[in-house]
Amino acid sequence: MDVNAFVEEYAGGAKLYYLQRGQETLDSQGRLWISTSRDRDKQSFLDVYQGEEYYGTVMVRDRMIDFDVIGSTLAVLVERGIGTGDPDGVADREIDWYDIGAFEDGGG
Repeated sequence: MDVNAFVEEYAGGAKLYYLQRGQETLDSQGRLWISTSRDRDKQSFLDVYQGEEYYGTVMVRDRMIDFDVIGSTLAVLVERGIGTGDPDGVADREIDWYDIGAFEDGGG
């Protein structure tokens, strides 16, 4: 199987989004960022569109609860998985910060 062909086909196809209010935003460059629901327990994904064109996908660690794009920074509220040594048995929530400057410049 040609993996590159599979990736291209997937990237060009329609995605199934399970959106709730607030799970999409426009950045300062007018790109639409949409949170998706793929493998949410280990990592989460954001698909980015420039107009009607697919721009790329950004992967973040853990289960994404919410996010915002502020300049060249992606701020993501995540829920960490419950570890075996977690004394209270409740998933922890934290904010992760990602520098997306290279992504904004088309550098990946």
